[in-house]
Amino acid sequence: MSTALSITEQRNDYYSNIKLGNDLNKQTQMIKNSTQQLLKAQSIAANEIVSSQNRIREGVDILSYQLGDVNNGMQGLKAAFEFGISEVVWQIEQNREVLKNILEVLLAPLDTQAKELRKRAEEAYSNGWIDEALDDFLKSENKNKYDFSVLISIGIIYLFRKKDKSKALEYFEKAIKYSKPKSSYHTSFCSSSCCGH
Repeated sequence: MSTALSITEQRNDYYSNIKLGNDLNKQTQMIKNSTQQLLKAQSIAANEIVSSQNRIREGVDILSYQLGDVNNGMQGLKAAFEFGISEVVWQIEQNREVLKNILEVLLAPLDTQAKELRKRAEEAYSNGWIDEALDDFLKSENKNKYDFSVLISIGIIYLFRKKDKSKALEYFEKAIKYSKPKSSYHTSFCSSSCCGH
């Protein structure tokens, strides 16, 4: 009976050391060590029991009970492990997405600046601040000369607001060049703007 008590004490110590967030390798080693200690303790208990038929029967009952405890403990560990791993994987995935977005911004600072300037220019245009809009669109073009939406906006400002058809045509031709591989709609829009005016 003293062996059963020490096994119970060992089991309680084992449960107190298994916690979510601890090092997985360390916890795996602890599970392995606890299982080996439990088996060793059970083996010692079995050797003590062999001396008589009654003791064998009692030992089998105790061993059966303890194996049930081990099984229950392993099932609980499995559930806790699966839950913990799921949470860790989710957190890693979230961090990966955040880091990926940060990396994209860091690797493309000119593109990021161009987008910000384009947004600012669009806001200025919608407020009727045509000179400010044109200034920001031109700055955006300097950061990313392939953004055909910016080129179209500049062309529209020159055509309808500044009444400078040659500048408008210049920007619509650039927009046609850069929109062709990406958007047939924008290409035809620019073509019709060039031909229509």
